[in-house]
Amino acid sequence: MILPSKKISGLLIITAFLFCATTSAFGLSYNTLYMEDPSGNLYTLDNTTGAASLVGDIGFQLVTDIAFGGTTLYGITLGSSTTYGAFIEINPDTAEGTFKSDLGFIDMNALVVAADGTIYAAGNDSGNFITIDPNTGDTSKIGNYSIAGGGGSSGDLAFGDDGKLYASVWKVGQTEDIDFLATIDLVTGKATEIGAIGYANVYGLGFKDGWLYGATSTGNLLTIDTGSGAGTIVGSNTVAQWGMATSPVPEPATLILTLTGLGMIGLARIRKRFQK
Repeated sequence: MILPSKKISGLLIITAFLFCATTSAFGLSYNTLYMEDPSGNLYTLDNTTGAASLVGDIGFQLVTDIAFGGTTLYGITLGSSTTYGAFIEINPDTAEGTFKSDLGFIDMNALVVAADGTIYAAGNDSGNFITIDPNTGDTSKIGNYSIAGGGGSSGDLAFGDDGKLYASVWKVGQTEDIDFLATIDLVTGKATEIGAIGYANVYGLGFKDGWLYGATSTGNLLTIDTGSGAGTIVGSNTVAQWGMATSPVPEPATLILTLTGLGMIGLARIRKRFQK
């Protein structure tokens, strides 16, 4: 039986709709900005409006940052004068967090996973730049941001499509309370300033569709120019944003399998209607 063109078009629309629903309402939202607040809540962010949608409670307080390694979501927490921060794993579907290990540092507030699986983190006051073993949680210091005059990590790290590692940093002695965009040397940990973002407390960074986004603790969502460092507000919410990460883009094989399966379901339903 040959299906009419209108039926085929309808099938494609239905399949696309079902795919979007399957990768959001019923599991990990692919190619999506995720964000967490200091109370331990996990959200997804609309990159066009800044609107935040609650996923759930991580179960840990003072989660300073999150980062995706494939579909695995990692997080770090802030330590204190008597305890180290923690390295945790977070279920992106439910937000449930699981303790993995102590970090051995108290001020880690930036986290990112490289394409090769290496996990990097950076410290707020210290400016220390470290790696974290994803299996054991063991840490190793690479170096320091070494910002002239003093400074450290404002709150996040993000790899661009160009392979560069970008960071939001703060500097001592600024006349205005603003953060700066910098690149980080993976061998030495040294930060090289690009320019002023123009906003304070840019605690979250994440690339999506070629754009670098920044999240501030006052609820603003920014786009950041990687050439000049300048930030522009694109939206806002009422959440105290403490960290951000972008979920992975689905692999072609995943798309094909999902769309094929959903397409077969839709085709079977249409055939049943014709038989009736």
